[in-house]
Amino acid sequence: MKKILLLGAALAALLSGVAMPAIAETSFTILGSRGGPVPVPHRGQPANLLTVDGTLSLVDVGDGTAGQLMKIGVLTRNIDNVFISHLHADHFGGLLALIGLRHQTQARKPLQIYGPPGTSTLVEGLLAGLAPSIAAGFGVGAKPVNPDDLAQVHELRDGDSIEVDGFKVTVVKNSHYSFPANSPLSDRYQSLSLRFDTADRSIVYTGDTGPSAAVVGLAKGADLLVSEVIELDSVLAATKAIAPNMSDKAMAYMRRHLTQHHLVPQKLGQLAAEAGVPKLVVTHFSSGFTEDLPAIAAGIAEAYKGEIVLSKDFDTFPPRPKKDSQ
Repeated sequence: MKKILLLGAALAALLSGVAMPAIAETSFTILGSRGGPVPVPHRGQPANLLTVDGTLSLVDVGDGTAGQLMKIGVLTRNIDNVFISHLHADHFGGLLALIGLRHQTQARKPLQIYGPPGTSTLVEGLLAGLAPSIAAGFGVGAKPVNPDDLAQVHELRDGDSIEVDGFKVTVVKNSHYSFPANSPLSDRYQSLSLRFDTADRSIVYTGDTGPSAAVVGLAKGADLLVSEVIELDSVLAATKAIAPNMSDKAMAYMRRHLTQHHLVPQKLGQLAAEAGVPKLVVTHFSSGFTEDLPAIAAGIAEAYKGEIVLSKDFDTFPPRPKKDSQ
């Protein structure tokens, strides 16, 4: 009976076009727990849903995000904001579908998109790509659409702090890119970690990063750290299997990138310990085609003594409240 009631509530929400009630005043749901760019069948591409007093925000929007939202009873037309950590396609690949589907379903207001420098160029290109679909409509004539009615972009830079729908968002530049300091590329492209301060908790999301004092500082005093992790040897072995003719020089470059620009378990444990966060949620699993979860947990625990959660798709923090067994 309980399952029937829950399914009935989800169906009613979908038919009415209203999102399911918020799990808590603030909650963070992992929609896709895989690190890109290579897809796997058991984890979605990087995407998360932040719910704050009924305001729905995506934190990264990897390929397939719209379908992941539907699995938890949330329609694309009800998303209010999108926060993009950096401009790698595995973190924004679902944005075209999100904007297009919102247009088709007549979303109630423009999607507010927050991201690093370059986000305006990205969204302008997506809107240009949607122009034929918008112009064709449903074959019965189409009303002209102002692009600003579909999406509005707000670019963020290292150190910015803004208010969005009643909660505070602070960003810092992390170490996923290693352009020379003060160079044109360093100014033009930034990979951001984000902190969300709401009335009842603080959540920090690393996005893609290597070891970073800036991220440690951002996470000080937070209730929850949501971070990426990489299994270096597993990724390198999978890369060699996929590209057996890759040169030793190219493989050395990849090892350096994966080591400096991502967090192996031991480095993640050190970062979380230095930040002093009580709870760590691990997502964005970058590995071969499966993960050695016990080894990841053990590596993190070498330095970090707080609570470790190795997430899977649709895990929500705080957890969904348990229902009565009536």
